[in-house]
Amino acid sequence: MANYDLTLVNVGPNVPRHKDGRMLKPPPLGVLTLAGFIRDHGYSVQVLDYQLNDYAIEEQLLPSSFARFLGERVKAPLLGVSTMGGMMPVVLLGLEEFKKQHKEIPVILGGAGPSNGPSEILKCFPAIDVVVNGEGEEPLLALMRSLDSASSIAGVVSRSGNNIIENPQGPRIMDADTLSAPAWDLIDLDRYLVACIVTARGCPFSCEFCEVPRFWGNRVTRRSMDLIIDEIKMLRRLGKRQININDDTFVYNKKWVVEFCKRLIDEKLDISWECFGRVELMNETMMTWMVKAGCTGIFYGIESGNDEILAKMVKGLTISKARETVKLSVKHFKRVYTSFIWGFPYESMDQFFDTVMVMTEFAGMGAQVMRNYLTLRPMAPLYDDYKDQMLYSDDLPYQFLEVPRKLLPLEVIDAIKTYPGLFPGFYYVASPEFEEKRRFMEWLESLGPGRWEILNNKVSRIIAA
Repeated sequence: MANYDLTLVNVGPNVPRHKDGRMLKPPPLGVLTLAGFIRDHGYSVQVLDYQLNDYAIEEQLLPSSFARFLGERVKAPLLGVSTMGGMMPVVLLGLEEFKKQHKEIPVILGGAGPSNGPSEILKCFPAIDVVVNGEGEEPLLALMRSLDSASSIAGVVSRSGNNIIENPQGPRIMDADTLSAPAWDLIDLDRYLVACIVTARGCPFSCEFCEVPRFWGNRVTRRSMDLIIDEIKMLRRLGKRQININDDTFVYNKKWVVEFCKRLIDEKLDISWECFGRVELMNETMMTWMVKAGCTGIFYGIESGNDEILAKMVKGLTISKARETVKLSVKHFKRVYTSFIWGFPYESMDQFFDTVMVMTEFAGMGAQVMRNYLTLRPMAPLYDDYKDQMLYSDDLPYQFLEVPRKLLPLEVIDAIKTYPGLFPGFYYVASPEFEEKRRFMEWLESLGPGRWEILNNKVSRIIAA
């Protein structure tokens, strides 16, 4: 007998855990916000998080394990699953197996992963009944009210007989205060090391490799200060002190950031937090207020160490500005994370080494350096330009929070190779001298924690000679 009107499931890879067993990855904020919104409109919701399963990583990546997880836990006549691209092949194959035993339960798929090629998903995976494309609150509420009306709901892709109906996304929710607070009571928050909030949705920038502008739109919609502070107070009552901010560009409005920091101080909330920043938006005044208000870490997407590559990807920054901001940031914040991407299709070997040199320089300043090869993101402009140049390899290096492909079962790998358009995150893009770049990055990784000092010493000796 059904106990709920809707079951919402978050699916992510099993990431490393804290030594006390709690999750390093934050709780599923998007699913919890959806759950709160649906519940506030009169429906009962069950939330499940596949990250919290007790399977070994190899077992977790089996579609049969996901099917079993659902079969043992789903307690509603309607199932909604949210996933990023990395776990999508496991999810789709697992749902096919789940539906063999539970034909009566309609399946709604949403999240960033399914937003690329929703019609192809319905064509190739009959277990999926509906895909929600983009912002999920209004389409999901409409589906709750009448699943039979799916073909007429904006932002919904569904079947009508033998036809697939793909409706364009509807207008975004412009008043962010009409969104519900996350339904924190539907999960065991103690199983997560940190909590998180979102103060705004959307990103005004247009980086070529990023899908966020197409998913949310370029307009930023921000929640009111009072609602944000109330949510932080609630999380403090629930015992959370580390509360990270998941906005794509938290620092977009400098005046608002300073006001937010002053409010945290005035309310004596005593939280520790980290956020995403952009190097061209930062200044020392803002950094000072952020640190006073408890900010201990900031993440910068630098992406490349070459100005020509940065211009081509429409990043909107220069290396000199990045250098200036990172140098200032390490003086203020306990942790400064810098992320770089190598393997762009238009990146020469010299430009690749420019990036390596900037990585080395920033590591020497005290910043943490993340290095990733380029994978095409669903809905990103770069995907449109280079989707026909994607290549698959079993030998690509592991990237943090990525699904470890060497542990994937054969049935999942077969699906990835059969439907590259659905799973572009498992592919790299043809790039000049890619193999040479890959071998260099593998060598760099093999040097261990002292890699940047070793590399810097080698470069210094070369220059001195």
